[in-house]
Amino acid sequence: MSETAALISVVIPVYNGAQFIAQAVNCVRAQHMPTEIIVVDDASTDHTLEVVSTLGDDLRVLRHDVNKRGAAALNTGIRAAQGAYIALLECDDLWLPDKLRQQQAALEAAPDALYALTYVEYFLDENTHMSASQRPEWFDQPQAAYALSALFARREAFTTIGLFNEDFHQAQDTDWFARAKERHVPMVHLPQPLTRKRIHDHNLTHNSEESSRFLLRALKASLDRRRQGSS
Repeated sequence: MSETAALISVVIPVYNGAQFIAQAVNCVRAQHMPTEIIVVDDASTDHTLEVVSTLGDDLRVLRHDVNKRGAAALNTGIRAAQGAYIALLECDDLWLPDKLRQQQAALEAAPDALYALTYVEYFLDENTHMSASQRPEWFDQPQAAYALSALFARREAFTTIGLFNEDFHQAQDTDWFARAKERHVPMVHLPQPLTRKRIHDHNLTHNSEESSRFLLRALKASLDRRRQGSS
């Protein structure tokens, strides 16, 4: 496989993530894989762009003029991606150094699979207390979560399954994975905890009422599609 064909595009959406973005970029670089890093700033109002400007010239930085929330920044990055593979990393999450290599190997060993996931290790950021929206068992052991930062996909996955639904400000991952399951898209799930999901006071999902509303909307949309398909 040529270096161009093996290129991995890493999309990092960020909104007011100045305190996290450097760690996210550096953990991509620590993968030691041929990657392009695409940072999509969703109209941050903090000093995110100032931090990004100090991180080197190898980043592609795209910016929304207006905060669109949720799926739009992901889609902007995916549309701009040039790699044969696309990985997503939320700006406040982290990867273990061998994540991309193991996921690429897993897909090469399963040529029919369009995407791969890893197990996820949840951790509390410093001085953060668990909220009612988090489950204590998440922190006991790695979880087989369907999480954006755990996703590594062939670029054709986003043709077969589609891009993220921009009507979803949250739960866009639930909606995407539901559509993948409905279409019986083959995938592989690595049992290794290669993704670390940070829980902190500014997580969007701390707004449990809004999160629950979008989650229920995603599940209802999936149920409606399945009903229509069986009619």
